[in-house]
Amino acid sequence: YGAPVTRDPGPVPTADAWAIAVEFFAGVAPIFEAAGAVLAFEPNPAAYNCRFVTSTPEAYRLVAAINRPGVRVNLDGGTIFLNDEPASEIASAIPLVAHVHASEPHLAPLGSTGSDHSRIARVIATAGYDGWCSVEMRSQEDWTGNLERAARLMHRFYLAPSPQL
Repeated sequence: YGAPVTRDPGPVPTADAWAIAVEFFAGVAPIFEAAGAVLAFEPNPAAYNCRFVTSTPEAYRLVAAINRPGVRVNLDGGTIFLNDEPASEIASAIPLVAHVHASEPHLAPLGSTGSDHSRIARVIATAGYDGWCSVEMRSQEDWTGNLERAARLMHRFYLAPSPQL
């Protein structure tokens, strides 16, 4: 669940919005659990006009407060890079991560902004994450070139990470 605009709390105080979110997502978690699925909650940075759960640590705290296997964190590279989140904050979220987005700030083509994907890949590999990692980027005119670059980056860092990263 990304959708920064749909989760804008408006005038609701942050503490109240937090309580509402915990209650709501704990209530829908059994639907996902019964289907053998999870709802992955994705932090979105303030740069995306998001006002609620704008960092990986906040997403981790929200999902930990919900405390249901049907709601997990969607780790997002673009958020990590835009917020300049340290490796320790990424690592602490891994036990609750259901999915990883290999992405750049503002969904630029993967590998086009100079973001350090080796850092994220190293942290998730060291923490033992073995789930899905998908490319998330906006369509651009040179979509074939961008997809080829993304595939090379994924292979280099996320699909076959080396201890020497």
